[in-house]
Amino acid sequence: MTRVCTLIMLAWASLGLGAGKTDYFVVLLEGKKVGYAVQERRVEDEQVITSEQVYVSVSRLGVPVRLQMTETAIETIDGRPLATPSWAQRTRTS
Repeated sequence: MTRVCTLIMLAWASLGLGAGKTDYFVVLLEGKKVGYAVQERRVEDEQVITSEQVYVSVSRLGVPVRLQMTETAIETIDGRPLATPSWAQRTRTS
């Protein structure tokens, strides 16, 4: 799970400038693809909204588990933070 978090942090650090941008990333765990991430950045009403959705599917003791996480950062044009809502869901597949 540390590698997933590392990938997320690297994705945030690679954020470019511009009015709107979408990037896609692969999520690896021990060298194997376990999911993907979508990062979006847009400017609306003098606010910069950056969000990242991460989808991961792993097997825990033979039981497939899916994780979906969303992290959003809302800030002013000059970088002052306004809000950081986040959401996560875990589902077990049969």
